[in-house]
Amino acid sequence: MHDTDASVVASDGGNYPFLVLSGGVPRQYGDAVGDCRDEATTLVRVTHTATDPGQVRVLMRATRGVLEGASPVVTGWHGLELDIEDSSGVDVDRDVQILTNTTAAHPFYGVDIYRVQATR
Repeated sequence: MHDTDASVVASDGGNYPFLVLSGGVPRQYGDAVGDCRDEATTLVRVTHTATDPGQVRVLMRATRGVLEGASPVVTGWHGLELDIEDSSGVDVDRDVQILTNTTAAHPFYGVDIYRVQATR
């Protein structure tokens, strides 16, 4: 589901904070041997969500500490390393409401985008 797919989503706040990782299909390029490309690149988007902006910043720092420079293991590929390509500030998600007995608040989020490059 994309954040534009829902007009208003309600939650009780019990699932915060959380991360959502999403990515695209890797673009393969380079010198080909037959139909096999020997290099690939893709972007991985990490959305950090929490009930207040301070929690989002803490979550972003912790996640960056784990992901920046990390090398995922993918059989048949090497040179994989996550590099941060872009980052947003903390913003409010006005499409989602966190409901309590007496109030409704909106969660906060921040986005980091990582580039992954690999060769065979």
